[in-house]
Amino acid sequence: MRTTDRRRHGAAGSARADLARPRRRWLSACARGAAVLAAGGLAGAWLGVWPGGVAYAAQAPLPPASVIVIGGGLTEILYAMGAQDLLLATDSTSTYPPPAEQTRKVGYQRSLSAEGLLSLRPALVILAPEAGPPTVIRQLAEAGTRLVRTTERHDFDGLLERVQVIGEAVGRGADAQRLAERLRDEWAATQREVAGLRQRGGARRPPRVVFVLSHAGAPMVAGRETAADAMITLAGAVNPLHDSFAGYRPMTPEALLLAAPDILLTTNEGIAAQGGVAGILAKPGVAVTPAGRAGRIIGRDALPLLGFGPRLPGVIGDLARAFAAGSENGPSGADGAGDHRATNSGPADGRANGMSR
Repeated sequence: MRTTDRRRHGAAGSARADLARPRRRWLSACARGAAVLAAGGLAGAWLGVWPGGVAYAAQAPLPPASVIVIGGGLTEILYAMGAQDLLLATDSTSTYPPPAEQTRKVGYQRSLSAEGLLSLRPALVILAPEAGPPTVIRQLAEAGTRLVRTTERHDFDGLLERVQVIGEAVGRGADAQRLAERLRDEWAATQREVAGLRQRGGARRPPRVVFVLSHAGAPMVAGRETAADAMITLAGAVNPLHDSFAGYRPMTPEALLLAAPDILLTTNEGIAAQGGVAGILAKPGVAVTPAGRAGRIIGRDALPLLGFGPRLPGVIGDLARAFAAGSENGPSGADGAGDHRATNSGPADGRANGMSR
């Protein structure tokens, strides 16, 4: 065999091995999960355990219009696999691609109704980790509804796991593998781009980026263990609140002063809710930060930004370019305006009213 052939076959074998690892972990967990679920009287509905979540075991392809998907990022995966013919209904966060907005809606993912879901007689319900309330999920299981609950991993491997478990559950394993291979190629290209941007930055430190969630009520800022924190890191920046707390906390002048963000990242929905960029700049403490003085506010649509769906590689590349442009004038303390002053455009047009934060 020629050297090039050996390399090609070796790379293909490595890719197959990478795709097999999460499935092996899933299958080994199925045995552990069966006993636990049987003890709770739910073995008839929950037939396997995906690491960090609950999944329905692999089966033959399902009939058209038989699957309900709860979670915008999961709906995107089904479309990216070319399996949208299986959709029976989706939740209100499933807004992309555009045809998803026209699907039958079953409400918001965190406030589902068991009666509404059961009335549609789905063959399978695919659930985001935040889907609930828990009593409704239990009612679905007790009614014998087959369920998949995916993981809440804010990284690229977590996306691949979700692709594979959904593909297995709906009987489209080959489609899932093709999507995973495409995503791997896109992710490799994105990583090269992020590394190149870092290299061009030279000795300049990564920009300090704080994510502001302001869809309703008082604005909140993101700490560690959030989708926003992961996106900031993957795009080559630093969340100065990462070590301060987990989850979200109110945005206070004191927190902003200590964080001293070079850039404020938020959602387009949040910008609209605050009456525009000027509304965010007017919040207490924002104007005295480097980001506020320079007007460096970057907005992106919530679903691609926080949903960790199949658009992840493109979104990370877009953020990395935006962060690099916004820090070109010296994030080490200089307050000149970057190229992304008051930016609120994005690479995608999904309009989510909820997401994995």
